Amino acid sequence: MENNSPIIGVYNGYSGAAGVQISIGVKFRRNKRGIGMNKKTILISAIIFAAVTLILNNVLQTAVGGFLMTLSFSAFVVLITGAVYYISKFYINQIHYNQKNRENIK
Repeated sequence: MENNSPIIGVYNGYSGAAGVQISIGVKFRRNKRGIGMNKKTILISAIIFAAVTLILNNVLQTAVGGFLMTLSFSAFVVLITGAVYYISKFYINQIHYNQKNRENIK
């Protein structure tokens, strides 16, 4: 589903040494929860990040590639921890809700 809301802004930055303006095509749109990127942009960014990490770490074996792998692993750990937390929280709330309603039924 395409979001046809107006574009809030496009990030324009400057590189430090050369002073050349860099425009990054990340368009921020206002959605139901505020300002965010669309799913296609996030997916393309993730694929580019994975490709750059693979090339820098496995092919060229650079320190930057190692750092990106560490960053990726840390994000994976946070994702798994968050998923376990929210699933546990959901089940605990469901058990509490079922016990509360079981008393009302009897």
